[in-house]
Amino acid sequence: MRHGPWVAALLLGVLTSTLAAAEHELPKPAWEAGLALGWADFESYPGSANRHALIAGAPWFIYRGRHLRASGRSARVVFLETPTSWIDLSGGGWVPVDSSEEARRQSMPDLDMVVQLGPRAGRMLSRGEHHEALVRVGVRGAWSFAAFNDNAYRGYLAEPQIRLVWRPRGHDGGVQFTSTLSARWADRELNAYYYGVPAAFSTPERPAWEAPAGLQSVGVRLSFGWRLHPRWTVGGFVGGRHLGPGVVGASPLVETPTSITAGVGVNWTFAASTRMVSGRRVNGDRPP
Repeated sequence: MRHGPWVAALLLGVLTSTLAAAEHELPKPAWEAGLALGWADFESYPGSANRHALIAGAPWFIYRGRHLRASGRSARVVFLETPTSWIDLSGGGWVPVDSSEEARRQSMPDLDMVVQLGPRAGRMLSRGEHHEALVRVGVRGAWSFAAFNDNAYRGYLAEPQIRLVWRPRGHDGGVQFTSTLSARWADRELNAYYYGVPAAFSTPERPAWEAPAGLQSVGVRLSFGWRLHPRWTVGGFVGGRHLGPGVVGASPLVETPTSITAGVGVNWTFAASTRMVSGRRVNGDRPP
């Protein structure tokens, strides 16, 4: 896989976020650094039938600042936090895709690495000692990057999420299970970047197709994190995304309407700040 390093970095970011899930209410170091080793199985992009299995290891860093939070695959700047609501600026991304490895994208341009950035708001719906329920809504712009001076705006997306968290009794908050339901809307430009077929690249088997704006996909994700020791955590995730209800399901580039990703990993913390902070979740799961 030509883009293996990008995929490995994103994989470890996802696993780091999962492994950091068992934060609960205990004070945490202002920053942590460590090593993660993980395995994941995933498709090139939602709708592709080309799957990849990867084992990778890399260093990671978590920062829990008052306004700046960073962990694994994402970073966020917190503008407002109350006991029940929060607003932040968050980012994310999608890995590049080598079209020569995709049966439906042969002779089409590669998909570059895409970086997302935009505002997000969240509200706590219910919170107890062993559970949380919250809703988040984010709107992000998307930019592709092929090189430092070769980038382009690709459109925007909106993604509301409902997240449920459960912490079993008897583990002092060190075990956490999370389920997330989401729906993703994208404008015409972003849907066209991934699923449109320009007339110049049409074939008898791949007719030209214009992607409309609208619902792109719905998804569900289940994850867990278990802090075995202050320096050791294990975790995993499985997620599915379905294009069937969306406007891109009819694209000739969609080989399968349902995409499944899964991964497991282990995380070792080798350094941490002596300054402890509370209520500063790095991934925007909840307010303080």
